[in-house]
Amino acid sequence: MKFRLKETRLKYKKKQPEVASALGIGVPMYSMIENGQREINGTKLVKLARFYGCSVDELLGTGSWDEEE
Repeated sequence: MKFRLKETRLKYKKKQPEVASALGIGVPMYSMIENGQREINGTKLVKLARFYGCSVDELLGTGSWDEEE
């Protein structure tokens, strides 16, 4: 399943190395997750939401981006 990871990262003006570091993984692994080539587990999804200060729903693509702004 591909989430809104890249769109969210760009929205918050973050670079892949920053996000990968926040998750405790390497940039190549994060890139594969962002491109839908690898799965992201629930724990990392929650970490990512906290890093961005957004909801998990936003990352999953189930919430409205307008609600977050």
